[in-house]
Amino acid sequence: MINGDSVKVLEFNGRFGDPEAQPLLIRMKNDIIPVMEALSTKILTHAGLTSDSRSSVCVVMASGGYPGSYVKGKTISGLADVKRMRDVVAYHAGTSQKTETSSLRAAAFSG
Repeated sequence: MINGDSVKVLEFNGRFGDPEAQPLLIRMKNDIIPVMEALSTKILTHAGLTSDSRSSVCVVMASGGYPGSYVKGKTISGLADVKRMRDVVAYHAGTSQKTETSSLRAAAFSG
């Protein structure tokens, strides 16, 4: 919520795999495994986080029908083009092996 120059965060949902976490994860410069190991042992002083200061965003591609029932089996095209885009990562969330939609949130693109 923004009120003039004051910004208040109502919710920050950053589970791994969620679109909210993906732009943050692609900006991490260091390996995430030592960070996870430090979290599991509760010794965070051994884990340093370094991040790229550039802005990042995630765009979600959802199948038609939201918020009600959604369409399955829609072909997703253009993924070969995404592979050629600099600093863009495609996350598959609800796609089949044939690159068709199989859930509401089909894919997310972060960059």
